[in-house]
This record gives sequence, C-alpha cells and structure tokens, in this order.
Amino acid sequence: MQTKLAGAAYEADAADIDVHALHQGFLRGARAGAAKLVCDAEVQALAYHAQAWEVTTTQGRFSAPLLINAAGAWADVIGQMAGADRIGLVPKRRSAFIFSPPAGTDVSSWPCHARCTAAEPCLGRFATLRRRRQLRCRF
Repeated sequence: MQTKLAGAAYEADAADIDVHALHQGFLRGARAGAAKLVCDAEVQALAYHAQAWEVTTTQGRFSAPLLINAAGAWADVIGQMAGADRIGLVPKRRSAFIFSPPAGTDVSSWPCHARCTAAEPCLGRFATLRRRRQLRCRF
C-alpha cells in the first residue's frame, strides 16, 4: 500500500467560519475599492478580447482586465467558460436537522449544538443563533 498523505494538522479549538460575516467583510472591501455589486447576474458567456475579459450575464455585459472566479462550488462551471480545466468541484446541498436532545443528554461534545428552551425553541432559529454566536459548532 502506498501512502499518499504528506502531512496533516489538527486544531482542537478550531471552529466553523462565520460565512455571512466573512462575505460581508469582502463586500465592504470591494465597495471601498469602488466595486459595484450586481445581483442575480448569471454568467452566460466569458470571452477574452483586447486584453480584457468580457462577461455576458443575465443583467448585461461587463468588461475588466482581470477576472476573479469567486463562484465557490460552481467555480468549475465558470472556469470552463474561461477555458480552464475542471478541478472536480461539485455543488452540494447542505441542511441542518434541528431537534431537542433527550433530557439530561450532554451535547457539549457534539459537532454543532445550541442551548434552547421551551420559551425560545431552536426550530426556525438556526440563522439567528449563528448571528448571536449562541450556536456552537466544531467540524
């Protein structure tokens, strides 16, 4: 058997990324640099002409000397439109199963847990708990 793993790291105190806060920080930085956010602009075509990228979207055409592929799990699709090879990214649906554990169950070692009460149940509050940092996750 051939070993293919060159190394690894484990950080016991590492936690989940607050994706919303990270995204908002990137947006603030982009706006500070005079970037314009265009929503619901599905990329339909990409072309490189005269030292600039032309991006055709459902919201119009845009041109820039530099193209940044920030499509996340859909980056393979955008990359292929730009002429790059696929690297194997696959969009996946994520979900959370929210329930109350049996009374007396210690959930402190579970990957993701929150303190919920009958007065303030967890169901429907997942995003609110994350924003308030009351949801504790380790993956």
